[in-house]
Amino acid sequence: MCDECGVHYNKLLSPLVVNTSKIGKRKMVNVNQEHWVITENFAEMLYKWGLTGYSLEEVISKSSMKDNEIVYRLIPTTTMPPWNGKMKFFNRHPFNPCTKCQLRNWVPLPYHYEADVINLETDFANTNEWVISGDLAYKPLLVSAKFRELLIENKITREVINASDSNYRSNDWLFEPVFIS
Repeated sequence: MCDECGVHYNKLLSPLVVNTSKIGKRKMVNVNQEHWVITENFAEMLYKWGLTGYSLEEVISKSSMKDNEIVYRLIPTTTMPPWNGKMKFFNRHPFNPCTKCQLRNWVPLPYHYEADVINLETDFANTNEWVISGDLAYKPLLVSAKFRELLIENKITREVINASDSNYRSNDWLFEPVFIS
């Protein structure tokens, strides 16, 4: 992606392979920042809840267990419009600017969108823009408030505000807010 600073993205050239024994009791896990893998049980829950904006692709599961559980890659079918012009960007520390791609220069949080995104009838979407983690560029997954509320209501996660919340545990889901104006 950028031959000056080394930021790159991984293109999936073959089917995703996951060791399902590492998923444990989790319903959804992140693989390398850019892939979301869900259990068959969770896929059924998403369907039952009537959630939209995704497709499922079966993942090759490898495990030391006899019966490999069926797992799927959740693929958002919606891409958000560009970020709002009011979006704030913070210097990345340590600050190692790249004059070519600019990705390494700034942290774009929290995400900020125009009010018309409320009309997007989708529960899963990727950002239009790339962000980086280390040298990896990816498009983050955004989820709806409806999805978050269903997770809390069904006791898949507790309502936590941040990682310092006394209520936060390792299996809880921590959501970053998205600002709409």
